Amino acid sequence: MPRLPLAPLAAIALPWLLACGGDDSSASTPTSETGLSGSSSSTTDAGTSSTSDASGSGSGDASTSSTSTGGETTGVGTGEATTSTSTTGSGCTPGEAGCACDGNLCDEGLTCVNGTCYAPLDCTDEEEEPNNSESTAIDLGMITDNDDDGSSFAGVLAGKADVDWYRYIGSDTILHTTEPTRTVTGQNLRFCKFLECLNDGPAMTDVTCPDGTDFAISPQLRPGCCSSEGFQLSDYNCPGSDDSVLVYMRLDKALFDECVPYKVDYYL
Repeated sequence: MPRLPLAPLAAIALPWLLACGGDDSSASTPTSETGLSGSSSSTTDAGTSSTSDASGSGSGDASTSSTSTGGETTGVGTGEATTSTSTTGSGCTPGEAGCACDGNLCDEGLTCVNGTCYAPLDCTDEEEEPNNSESTAIDLGMITDNDDDGSSFAGVLAGKADVDWYRYIGSDTILHTTEPTRTVTGQNLRFCKFLECLNDGPAMTDVTCPDGTDFAISPQLRPGCCSSEGFQLSDYNCPGSDDSVLVYMRLDKALFDECVPYKVDYYL
């Protein structure tokens, strides 16, 4: 048999070896992996990579939230601790002497005046008590609109907590004019007078306050005026021709927590 040259044999063998994978230096590239606890993927393309991590959840997770309302802090979440704190005011207990009223109430023996609890003073020569409300006003009887038919009374305001009420009936007579007038001797207090037409009631009583006074409504809805001094209340009207009135007088709002004597002269 004739022998083939070596060069043609080498040219045939080399491509066949390469096609059969005889070189282990090249490795395949995985495309994806899937795990039981989560999923992740990694792709390399022209030097760029991205990674996505799964977040866990359960009773021991680290995320927390809290709400703060009025000094309280509350945690929300499973397995988290919850705390609550509260604070009270300045240490002055409502209802005690010198402290704010508890609503409109104070401890026994104290009186709520302008939102503060006070202990009434023990003043000598104080008028008949109790007369610290409209319904317990001291009854002074009746006078007529004859200016000679006036009268007077005296008393003591026992500090800021005290309120003194008086009342009388003013009868409208022929040939005289009704002009409820008060002269107050005393300082550092307020004087008020409220009217009610005797035959028509407070709702039908028309009152116009003079200069230097303030319009006011009594707790029982009688119209009137207040001032730090006495005054004449000449501008009032009743529906009919009879101007007879029920007059209530109140002394209150002592400027200082001390005994404040006063005297009131009044006529109709």
